Amino acid sequence: RGQAPQWTPLPVQYADYALWQQQLLGDPADPDSLAARQLAHWRATLADLPEVLPLPTDRPRPPHQSFRGALTRFTVDADLHRRITALAAAHDATVFMTVHAALAVLLARLSGTGDIAIGTPVAGRGHRALDDLVGMFVNTVVLRTPVDGATPFTDHLHRTREIDLSAFGHTELPFEKLVDALAPTRATDHSPLFQVVLEFQNTERAHLDLPEVTVDALDTDLEVAKFDLQLSLQEHPATGGMTGAFTYATDLFDPETAAAFAARFLRLLDAVTADPHRPVGDLDLRIDADAPLPPAAPHTPARDTLVALFTRAAARTPDAVAVTAPDGALTYRQLEARVHRLARALLTRGAGPDTLVAVALPRTTDLIVALLAVLDAGAAYLPIDVAYPADRLAYMFTDADPVCVLTTREQTADLPDTTPPALVLDDPGTAAELDAQSEAAVTD
Repeated sequence: RGQAPQWTPLPVQYADYALWQQQLLGDPADPDSLAARQLAHWRATLADLPEVLPLPTDRPRPPHQSFRGALTRFTVDADLHRRITALAAAHDATVFMTVHAALAVLLARLSGTGDIAIGTPVAGRGHRALDDLVGMFVNTVVLRTPVDGATPFTDHLHRTREIDLSAFGHTELPFEKLVDALAPTRATDHSPLFQVVLEFQNTERAHLDLPEVTVDALDTDLEVAKFDLQLSLQEHPATGGMTGAFTYATDLFDPETAAAFAARFLRLLDAVTADPHRPVGDLDLRIDADAPLPPAAPHTPARDTLVALFTRAAARTPDAVAVTAPDGALTYRQLEARVHRLARALLTRGAGPDTLVAVALPRTTDLIVALLAVLDAGAAYLPIDVAYPADRLAYMFTDADPVCVLTTREQTADLPDTTPPALVLDDPGTAAELDAQSEAAVTD
């Protein structure tokens, strides 16, 4: 209209914000300053954080990030969005917390690790005077989330809620100062502290009506990936549903793999809203046979664990025969269910990283189940031949100190007195315990 804008003068400028932030944080050398207190919090929270999340990649990680990227888009329909919102409300959580919990489970299942670090941007506009001020206020926080396969999703969601609340209560320390202070191993092939990002938007997209012109924001694919993987979700409060995208580093992942990530994420959201009390390790992440699947091989040797290979094989051909033995045969679906049940039983007996589980079993289907279950629990197995001399067996148990031994009633008679607690697989009590772990996980 040929007029100058009649905006109310801003109460502060960006320089005021920068000075205020410096005053708020104080001197990091002062133990009573906000900067020192928040740094102490993050040091404790991120202590011994793994350097890299070992996601299964289509190619070895190159020595330098090229930052070339692409994205695969997907939609969360209004019904699933409504169920996610209801689940969040029922557990005093937000939709962000719920999708964060689900993403952590997906990353844990894909990587085979239970220590998941996800970065997320925070707005940083904590004061009303900053609402109309142009400037960079965004900070980044690290959400370190443990994932235990034996934990029901509801309990996992509660834990995630507490983690998120704690993180969002310590957002004033700039991320770059945190990285400088923690001094993680700096490398040119991955970002420090986290390699996966969750970006969540719960406001409507900008829309502007002016004389003779209407303006809407459009998504663009810049073909840039600052991280290995980034999940972006946009809620649509007016119409329901969410739009989402996985941005991925093309140095590491193929389009089919990224599409499979999206399909499995949707499958996971559907599963946790249908049965939120199911252990997260039992959630079915298989996708339809005609949907894209990650390639079976090749992956880098460091990423190709036996459990990962088995999981991918079970996802590709669940009804194919996996094991044949004198006592019968098992499909991949049946084998996977039995492996997960036994792994949970082993976890309750102390199995996990840096532990051994002795296996004294004949060549039956139980032997294959046992070996995979030990690895699924994160432990290593110690093969035991009961035909060895008693002194030799006693020495093995004393020297290796396994947390328990998997065996049968017949084999038990030949084990020495130094044997650790036994889980007798053909004992009726053990069968009842395994059945009780999760009857819904067994598919015949």
